[in-house]
Order: sequence, then structure tokens, then C-alpha cells
Amino acid sequence: MLGIDKRKIDIVLFSNSILKVNLILKSLERYLAQRFMSQKFIVDMSNRLYSYTIYVNFINIINIS
Repeated sequence: MLGIDKRKIDIVLFSNSILKVNLILKSLERYLAQRFMSQKFIVDMSNRLYSYTIYVNFINIINIS
């Protein structure tokens, strides 16, 4: 049996450089994709405050014998 537990991680990055923000996000996205099945959604991008929500699917394998 396969159970998917969807959890939400909110990330707020303060930076005056969109390049730094993108670099951090790419690294984080790569890490999450390797560890879990993840999907990224950009929630809010206002001036110098970049807020992202990352949804991570934790897959639980339940053995029933």
C-alpha cells in the first residue's frame, strides 16, 4: 500500500539580488527532488521579498501482511 503525505514548507528569502535568490532556490529544488518528490510553487514575489511555497510529497510504503 502506498500513502502520500503532502506537507508544505514555506520559505521566505530576503535579498536585493534576484540572482542569489534563484541560485539558492535551484540548489534547494535539486536537493528536494533528490530526497523527495517535490513540486515548487511561487506564491508571492514582491519587491525585495521573495516568498516561495514548496510542496513535498512524503511517500510512505505500508506493508500489510
